[in-house]
Amino acid sequence: MWHPYFEESRQDTAGLFVHFRREFTLAEVPATLRIHITADMKYQLYVNGQFVAFGPVKGDRSLWFFDEIDIAPYLTIGKNVIAVRVLRFFYATSYAPSFPQLPSVGLRMVAPRDTDTRYKALIESSTNRQSAIDTFTVLRVDQPEDHFLHIYERISRPAAPLAWTPAKLLQYKSSTGNAPLWQLSPRLIPQPRRSKLSLAAVRNRCSTITTAFLRFRFQRPASSGSLLKVTYSEAYESEPESVPWVRRKGDRCDYSKDLFGPSDVYEFEDVETFAPFHYRTFRGIRLEFTIGSADLVFLDIDVQSVTHPLDVHATFSAAGDPLSSRLWNISIRTLQNCMHDCYEDCLFYEQLQYAMDTRSSALFTYCVSCDDRLARQAILQLHSSFNAHLDLTQSRAPTHKPQYIPHFSLYWCLMVCDHLEYFDDKRFVAWFVPVVDAVLGHFHARLDDRLGLVTSELRAGIWNFVDWAELWKPHGIPPSIERTGILTFANQLYAYPLDSIRTSLREHCFDGSFYTDTLVSASTRADYSQHCQTWAVLCGSVSGAHAQDLLARSIQATQFTPESIAMSFYRLRALSEAGGTLYEEQFSAFWTPWRRQLDSNMMTWVEDEVCQRSDCHAWGSVPLYEFVAEVAGVHAHSPRLELYKELEVRVPIGVGGGGLRGVVCVE
Repeated sequence: MWHPYFEESRQDTAGLFVHFRREFTLAEVPATLRIHITADMKYQLYVNGQFVAFGPVKGDRSLWFFDEIDIAPYLTIGKNVIAVRVLRFFYATSYAPSFPQLPSVGLRMVAPRDTDTRYKALIESSTNRQSAIDTFTVLRVDQPEDHFLHIYERISRPAAPLAWTPAKLLQYKSSTGNAPLWQLSPRLIPQPRRSKLSLAAVRNRCSTITTAFLRFRFQRPASSGSLLKVTYSEAYESEPESVPWVRRKGDRCDYSKDLFGPSDVYEFEDVETFAPFHYRTFRGIRLEFTIGSADLVFLDIDVQSVTHPLDVHATFSAAGDPLSSRLWNISIRTLQNCMHDCYEDCLFYEQLQYAMDTRSSALFTYCVSCDDRLARQAILQLHSSFNAHLDLTQSRAPTHKPQYIPHFSLYWCLMVCDHLEYFDDKRFVAWFVPVVDAVLGHFHARLDDRLGLVTSELRAGIWNFVDWAELWKPHGIPPSIERTGILTFANQLYAYPLDSIRTSLREHCFDGSFYTDTLVSASTRADYSQHCQTWAVLCGSVSGAHAQDLLARSIQATQFTPESIAMSFYRLRALSEAGGTLYEEQFSAFWTPWRRQLDSNMMTWVEDEVCQRSDCHAWGSVPLYEFVAEVAGVHAHSPRLELYKELEVRVPIGVGGGGLRGVVCVE
C-alpha cells in the first residue's frame, strides 16, 4: 500500500516520509499477533505510541527482506493504534547510495497464514489504513560532509497538520512468468541490540564513537520561532583540508579545536520532542539554539545505542602488557560499531559494504564469536551484484550506485573460501562456485599471451584501487598502471588462490632484489611498494628464507610506498607465511600506527592515517585475528610463546549460523 498522491518531483530533498495509521478496538488481547512487515526504504513501527521495530535490513531487487514481529505485547483492551513511518528515498537520483531503492514504492504488512481471521484485517495493508505525506521534513542534500547517507533532517514549522487520506493498494502482476518487484526473504540476521545510554558530561574525555537513536526532549514551547541545530562529529579537529575527504586531526580531545560534521535542523512549533528517524553516528554533538519570543526549556537527551548483537566469546589477557588489552578492547568496539544491517566501512560517512573491508571484518568476527550470520548475508549480497557482462561482482552491495573495482571480486572469492575453511558448509558454498569461476575467468581472459600476466582495464567505470597510500593519491592507484596497463599487485592477488602466473611474475616483475609495481622494463624509482613484496610471499612467488629476506629488506626500505592500515592484515599474513622468526621479530614494531592512535585519544581505529577521513573503520581491528589465530596458535602450528611471558586466551569454536559449540582456553 502507499499514499495515492505521492510524487518524487521535489528537488530540495533526497526523499520524503510517509505516515500510516490504523485505529481499532479489541475486546481481548491475543496471546500472540505476528505480522510480516517491510517497506522501501525504511520503516519505524509504533503500537500505541511505543517504538516496536526499525527495518527492514538493507536489500536489493535480488534479495529484499521483511521482518516478523509479534505486536501482541504492545496491545491493550479497548482502543489501539498501529502507526508506521516510512522513509522513501527518491528513485533514480544520486542521493543516498548507502540505501538501495527500488523503482516501486510501498509499505507491505501481511499476517502469516495461521493468523486468526478476526485480527488479519486489522493489521494487513488495506484502504482502511490512513496515510499522510510529511511535507515539512526535508532530507538534506546541501551538506558537503554528506555524499552517501542523506539521512539528516531539516524540519520546518508546519503551516497545517498532516492531511490524512485512505491508503492505496498497489497491484503487481506476478503470473505468467512476470518477475515480482521484490524477491522477498525473511531477515537473515537477528534484530539489532538496543541499549540505553546517557551523556555523562560535557567534553567527556573518555567518550567514544557510537551509533544511536536520539530523542531530544523539551518543555512544550509557549510560542514558535525557536530553532535547534544538532551537529554530529567524530572528533575535535582543525578545519578540514578537503570536505569530507582530507581531515586535519591530532588529539581527538583537543578542545581548542572544533567539531565538524553534518547536522539536523529543527524548528519548534508546538511539539516537545525531536527524534531523527535514522540512527546517528557521533562521538561529539554540538547543540546550537536560536531562541524565539518565548523561553525554551531543554529537558534531556534520550540516547539508545543500536548495533548488530555481536556476542564476543573470545578473551585475551597478557600479564604485564596493558597495550594488548587496549588493542583488543578498541578492536572489539570498532568492529561492533561497523556492524548493523551489514558490515560497513566508515560508518560516519558511508555505511557501505565493500568486499575488501568485509572480508577482514568477517574473519575478525569468526575469531571472537563464531557468528557467521552477517557474513553469510554479505556473501549473498555481493553474489547478487554479479554482472555477467563484466564477469565481476560489484565492489560494494547492496547499493543503487554500481561500482566496479576488479580486485574486490577476488576478495569476495576469498570470503567464500574463508567460510568453507571455518564452517565446512559445503551446501552453502556450492551455491557460489559458478560465480567464483566466472570471476577467475574474467582475469584469465585478460592474460597477455606474450607476458603471461593479467592486464588491467583502463577506462571509465573501472576503478583499479589498491590501497590508500600517500603516494597514490587521490584514488589509491599506483601511477605505473598508466604506462603499462599492468599491475603486479593485481596479478599477485589473482595468483593468491591459484598456482598460475607465478613464473611470469618472477620473470617480468622481479628486478633481482624486489618486486616492482609493474613490469621491470617500464619501472622507475617510484614504482616500488611494500604491497608487492607482501603479495609476492602470499601468492607463492617467493618462499622460505628468500621470502623472509625479501620482507625484512622491504620493511627497512623507507623509499617504498608503505602499506596502509587496510593492508596491514595481509602484511602479517605474509610474515606468518614466510616462517622462521620474522613474525615474532616484527610483532612489537608492527603496532606503532595503533600506538599513535592511542596517543591521539582514539577510542576506535581510523580508516587510514593519510586522509584521516573516518575515525571508525573495522579493517583496523587486526589485533582480534592476530591474538587469536597467531598468538594463541589457532591457525599457526602452535602458540607463539615468545611474544608474551604469561598469556590466557579463550577462543570460541562454532558451528555457523550463530551457533557456538564451545570455548577453548589457552594458557
